[in-house]
Amino acid sequence: MKKLTMLAACVAVATLSSSVAFAAPTVDFSGTYFRSGLGSSRDGAHFTQNKDLLGRLGNESDTYADIGLGANVLETDDLSIRAETMFALSNDGTSRGEKTNTDLEQLNLQIKGLIPSDKNAVVWGGKRHYQREDIHMIDKKYYNVSGLGGGLEYLQLGPGQLSLAWTRNDADGFQYRYNDQNWNEWGWVDESNRGYKLYEKSKSINVNYLDARYAGWAPWDGAWTEFGFTYAMPKKGEADDRNGKVSFYEGYNGQFNLGDAYMATAQLSQSFNGGWNKTIVQYTTGGLAHHAIDIGDSWMDFWHNSDNAKGLNIINTGVTSICENLSVLHVVAYGFENHVSEDYYTTSFYGQKGDVSSKLTKASENGYTPIDRQDSFRVVVRPSYQLTKYTRLLAEVGAYWNHTKYAGQDKVLERQQKYTLAYAIAPTADIFSRPELRFYVTYLHASDWDRSDANWTKGIRNHDGDKYYQDNYMFGIQAEAWW
Repeated sequence: MKKLTMLAACVAVATLSSSVAFAAPTVDFSGTYFRSGLGSSRDGAHFTQNKDLLGRLGNESDTYADIGLGANVLETDDLSIRAETMFALSNDGTSRGEKTNTDLEQLNLQIKGLIPSDKNAVVWGGKRHYQREDIHMIDKKYYNVSGLGGGLEYLQLGPGQLSLAWTRNDADGFQYRYNDQNWNEWGWVDESNRGYKLYEKSKSINVNYLDARYAGWAPWDGAWTEFGFTYAMPKKGEADDRNGKVSFYEGYNGQFNLGDAYMATAQLSQSFNGGWNKTIVQYTTGGLAHHAIDIGDSWMDFWHNSDNAKGLNIINTGVTSICENLSVLHVVAYGFENHVSEDYYTTSFYGQKGDVSSKLTKASENGYTPIDRQDSFRVVVRPSYQLTKYTRLLAEVGAYWNHTKYAGQDKVLERQQKYTLAYAIAPTADIFSRPELRFYVTYLHASDWDRSDANWTKGIRNHDGDKYYQDNYMFGIQAEAWW
């Protein structure tokens, strides 16, 4: 009887322990966002025109959502483990039953408490939006090395915190051939296609990023800083069990750029009078140099021979409080990239099975003009005037100037402007307060559009991108929220 009593007690304790250890954690929303709306234009359809250059207010036509879910799966006195996932949903927003694209954006674990001397330091691994930094009004993430990876972040070191990460973000779908006399053993070529380039397969290029950041040092009252260095390493080849090294080729202009590259970032922010101001300086090289022009996501450029490219961009953004009911959000950015693409040889492959021959020509002799330099300047200003407790009047003025200098040619100039007026409903007077429902009208103008110019893309597009105009307009309704 005593043994049965002890057994029952053990079972009861085990059952209780199991219920505590494996109880379902509370799931919360983390980083959830959406935008959606209806609009019309000159052709009747809704469209988006260079919102990263002209500003996004009254200039977004898609339906998009990030649905983030997270849970603290373990909480003890000395350790916490958090799991996060996120799905991105998107479509063009043109019809009720439109097919929606779904992407897995995040799936990771974040652990605190593993370092006894710093309980707030985080060890993480998985797929993650890693410390992304963005400029909301132009929808650009100027510091973004997100992807699969892991690292250590927020480790207190002196007056600031150190974060170290290794991430990977591959580039997919590139054409290739094998460097071997028997590369054609799969019968890619026959008499009917002998004169064509032999690209029937595709592979991805692995790109590894090593990222280090130091943030939080305050040089004076109200200021804070961040410094970062990112080194990108694309994988230059890949072994095959039959043929040896793989070479990647661009279908029109020759071999892809596969050199290492880096980006150095320095930021200084200052709070004042209920607002704040931030200045960002970024220096980039090689396949990352394009970032100085498009300020976008730190992806590697494999479409240009840009090993010698250098880029510099300077951004200033912030919120200025003019008076109790009036505040202004702004972004001003200038960037340039030189040696964007250099002259090099294009390669065509001919031959039948067992016969590998090549034809080399200069890219400039094959209809491709190298780009010496690109310059880009953009300015977007959004004032917000609070009308009532829950309503406000918004305006946004945006303009950009892009110059492209091709080898042996004059600069190509492209300039556009956007003007938007909107009536909005939001819960507070904060210019970033969401959710927000807007009723807007937008006017767009292209200064350098020329109907006789073959490059019609200088103009304002329609929804399908098959027509361009010097002027266009949009009006509509948009909902935006995050929590």
